[in-house]
Amino acid sequence: MGKPAVRTSSQTPEPGRGGGNDWIAHQIAAIRAWSNRHLPHDGALLWFAEPGIPMPLDIERSGLGLCGGDLLAAAAGAAVASGAHPAWTECLGADRRGVLSLPTHRPARVAVVLWRRTLSTTSGLTALALVCGLGAVVDLMVVDGTDDDGERLSRLGLKPIGQAWAPCENANVCWSGSDADPHEPQDGLSANAVRQEWPPVHLASLPAGLVAPSMDRGMSPNLAIDTWLMQIAADEPRLILPHHHGWWPQQPADGATLQALAQLACSGWRVVWRLPAGLDLTDWAQALDAVGASGAPIKLLVQAADLPEVGWWMERRGWWCIAPADADETAAVLLWALAHEDSVVVGLPPAGSGISAWPSGTAWMPGSGRWILGGPDDPHRAGTLVCRADRVHRALTYHRPGEGVFCCTSLWPLPVEELRRAARRGPLRVAARLHSAVVAALADEPEIQIERWGA
Repeated sequence: MGKPAVRTSSQTPEPGRGGGNDWIAHQIAAIRAWSNRHLPHDGALLWFAEPGIPMPLDIERSGLGLCGGDLLAAAAGAAVASGAHPAWTECLGADRRGVLSLPTHRPARVAVVLWRRTLSTTSGLTALALVCGLGAVVDLMVVDGTDDDGERLSRLGLKPIGQAWAPCENANVCWSGSDADPHEPQDGLSANAVRQEWPPVHLASLPAGLVAPSMDRGMSPNLAIDTWLMQIAADEPRLILPHHHGWWPQQPADGATLQALAQLACSGWRVVWRLPAGLDLTDWAQALDAVGASGAPIKLLVQAADLPEVGWWMERRGWWCIAPADADETAAVLLWALAHEDSVVVGLPPAGSGISAWPSGTAWMPGSGRWILGGPDDPHRAGTLVCRADRVHRALTYHRPGEGVFCCTSLWPLPVEELRRAARRGPLRVAARLHSAVVAALADEPEIQIERWGA
């Protein structure tokens, strides 16, 4: 996966001095001149500009609400999604049957306008590395840029032409110099972040009623689900599995790659990304917040044991967090996720949970849980032990005589109605990692007895 040679570069006029309206007018003029001179394009031109940078009124911004490195990473994803890439099908994964039969279209050109100080942030440098790693064609304009930034850009693989720097073929980078940039570096979301609607993706091969086939019980849940998703992807060119397809497996599992893939998911592709085991998702809070706030319909697969506590997910707006108990239930959950435009995290179940398989021919209902022992109206049960999927085995070992066992498949939002029904027949003993969230969800019903169970 080599980096294409740089072909073009650009310069901007020497800036005038001063701030206020003069500075704003200069920036608008510089952006207009750069666009007219270096971005002639008879297809779409997508603009990603950081908040606070003045733009001509006739330019519509993409990536609304994103700042800093998150914005640049999203632009890289947009460049790949639109076909603005010298090796488009290889980057997406040309080995999949049918991908080359997609309707041809004129690729969009992607232009990014950043504050110079973004290049000094960790997220900005990480996003630049991602642009280089993907070989995405992104035209970059740096407000208040100087030649002093050259050393860090060259370390990332960008090549100099005069005072311009470019990550890959047909891309160009220029400085719009000024001494009046009042902005501190920002990342993540700005105050004007707005949830957006994205074009729906229809996968024609999904079964009627979203009823999943039985998974191979001779495989671990991880392998069974992975094999099944690969079978779907073989018939669905719009389904991207970044842990398998194209150049994505070579990119680091970090917030920048998440932003790029989220943009891909907003551009007519269905993206299901299985993250490496042991990943600490709490380090991704900023990136997850940005993706969830935008409504990007990406699907993430993680190990159930790697899911943070539910209280943490309560602060991540826009996300579903789901933890099925076995491979068959996981397939049912994923069919629902593949058919809907939601941001979803699915915790993959551990092997050997020891519970009965998900009922054959049953679709998963969003926001639901699963009774492992008893049921909400079982007259022989008094009280309910409430747990997560990765604690089902312990729950079956330590539940009290006559106590039902209920697994919260939907961790956020919680299956509140089912918990209320369970509470009618006795106290709820809730696993430690669910306790605070359940207490908060049922806070308006103080008569419900809630005990803490486990460490």
